[in-house]
Amino acid sequence: NLSDFISICLDVHCYGYTAWDPVEKAVIIAFEGTSNNNQMTDEILSFFFHKVAFFDNGYLFKYFHDAFFFLWNGGLEQQVRTLKYQYPDYKVYITGHSLGASIASITAAYLVKWNMWDPKDVKLITYGQPRTGDYDFAVWQSATFPYSYRVVHHRDPVPHVPPRLGPDNVFHHRYEVW
Repeated sequence: NLSDFISICLDVHCYGYTAWDPVEKAVIIAFEGTSNNNQMTDEILSFFFHKVAFFDNGYLFKYFHDAFFFLWNGGLEQQVRTLKYQYPDYKVYITGHSLGASIASITAAYLVKWNMWDPKDVKLITYGQPRTGDYDFAVWQSATFPYSYRVVHHRDPVPHVPPRLGPDNVFHHRYEVW
């Protein structure tokens, strides 16, 4: 019950997987993390220069936003819509690690904004997620998703980037599991 999609994502590969679980009655969407040091450098540099509006709910870092849309337009949309059509009453579980965690967070947000799933039917669990957007986006996401957790390892530096310096007001959504 697993399929995968790969997309060229800002000159590197981004990976994601979709699946469905008839026992849990859930569609599952998962994303891999940063694939190499060049990609990590591009991510870090982008934190300081580019943000994209997320409807009227704050801003996202453009790198993460663009990575989501490369995957969405590269096959993810078709797979998600097919699974939603085949299993209209299923919940959706979304997860990812590092870069994939930010993409997972953005995926959950768009699926709700596009009325594909009700927030109560979305379960978002991320691992080692960098800060994905600004304060307003974090507040919106925290208020929208009742089941949303960020799992953090105490030695992982990624959840601390970009740093909260200056006027940018970068934040995480709530519920950190340490």
